[in-house]
Amino acid sequence: MIEGENRKAAFGKAELKQEIAMLLFQQQKLSLLQASQLAGMPRIGFEALLISRNIPPYSYEIEDYELDL
Repeated sequence: MIEGENRKAAFGKAELKQEIAMLLFQQQKLSLLQASQLAGMPRIGFEALLISRNIPPYSYEIEDYELDL
């Protein structure tokens, strides 16, 4: 029984780290790379997680668009 509880706690910690990383990323407190490291995930995996939650992994400002013209 204790073994199963430990697995639940470990899974909960991983999810919590991912949620915190996503929140800090959305608030622009962490870069994509920093947030993926905090989440304990490869960058591409963290990007996929963001997309699955409808959080854009990249922001493209109007100034960026105008520079590209």
